[in-house]
Amino acid sequence: MQAKDSDGTNLTTGGDTVSLTTSAGTLSAVTDNGDGTYSATLTSSTDAAETATVSGTINGQAMTDNATVDFVAGSYASTNESISPALATDQTSTVTLTAVDGNSNPVEGYSGYTYDVTVTNGTTAADGGNDESYTVNSATYTSTTTGETLSGSTDANGELTFNIAIPTTVDSGDGVTVTVYDASNTTVGTYSFSN
Repeated sequence: MQAKDSDGTNLTTGGDTVSLTTSAGTLSAVTDNGDGTYSATLTSSTDAAETATVSGTINGQAMTDNATVDFVAGSYASTNESISPALATDQTSTVTLTAVDGNSNPVEGYSGYTYDVTVTNGTTAADGGNDESYTVNSATYTSTTTGETLSGSTDANGELTFNIAIPTTVDSGDGVTVTVYDASNTTVGTYSFSN
C-alpha cells in the first residue's frame, strides 16, 4: 500500500503504524519498505476460489481504499462425474460432469466434451428382435454412433449435465453404453445398461 498525506500526495518515508485485515485468506506481517509503501503477502486459506477484501488502518485511522483480491481456479485438470438415478427401463437419468483444476476447484467455461453411444440390439426371435431407441443428450439412437458433441460449457460450479433415457421395454441381451471424453479425448465416464 502507498501512504499519502492529507492532500493525497504520496509519502516517501516510512515509520507509520500500518495494520491490515482480510475477509478471506491470511495476511503476513506488514513490512515497512521505508519509502512510503507498506506490503504484506495474502495467501488463500482454501483450495476453493474466493474473493478477499483487504482493509486496514494507518496510525489508527481507517484507510479510505480497500483492496479486493480474487482467488481463481487454475486450468482444467480432470472431470468428476456422477449419474442419478441409476440407468433403468422407463427412466431418465442425469449425468453431471464437473470440470476441476489440480486442486479440485471447479472450472467454469470448460467445453469440448464428446461421447460415443454403443447400442446392442439382437435380431433373433429369441431375444425379441426389436431395435430399441435410447435418448442421449436429447438425441435418439438405435445404432452405435461415435464422436457426438456435448454442446455448451461448464457453469460457475464447473458443471455440465445431460440426460440418458432408457425405453420402457428392452429385449433380453439388448442395451446401451455411453462413453464420455474430455477435450483431450480422455475417458471421464462410462454409463451402461443391459437387460
